[in-house]
Amino acid sequence: MLAAAEAERERVVFDWDAVIGVQYGKEAKAYPIAVMGVHELGNDTIDGIPIAVSW
Repeated sequence: MLAAAEAERERVVFDWDAVIGVQYGKEAKAYPIAVMGVHELGNDTIDGIPIAVSW
C-alpha cells in the first residue's frame, strides 16, 4: 500500500486512473483498476476490518 502522493511520485497511479474506492469509518483506500485487472483479487484491511476487493 502506498499513500496517494507516493503512488503518484513513483508513477504507479495518476489522477486520471480509474479506481475501486472503499471507505469505512475514517479510513479510505483506492485500488487502481490497472492493478486489479492483473491481480483480480486483493486482500486488505480497512479500519481494522478484513476485506476482499475483486474486479
